[in-house]
Amino acid sequence: MKYRLTENLLLLLCLWLLSPGTYSFAGTTVALSETEQRWIQEHPLIRLGVDPAWPPFDFIDGQGAHSGMAADFLDLLGQRLGLTFELGPGAARGT
Repeated sequence: MKYRLTENLLLLLCLWLLSPGTYSFAGTTVALSETEQRWIQEHPLIRLGVDPAWPPFDFIDGQGAHSGMAADFLDLLGQRLGLTFELGPGAARGT
């Protein structure tokens, strides 16, 4: 039950964020404080772990790449914030 609720909330959040008319990433900039900007400059690469089998939200595809809605959202964040996300060693949780 807990995972189903989390799944549904994540889906609703993603749909809301990416739906036309609610918020658009196209041509927008993110206003960051000086502290946030400094942190990003000091940490341009973020290593992360993923759930390898939680499609369509989060999974590792046949070529070993991070895929799914979470990967797409991280790509958008990386573009807007100047961050790079990569899978860390043993990144797939549960493997």
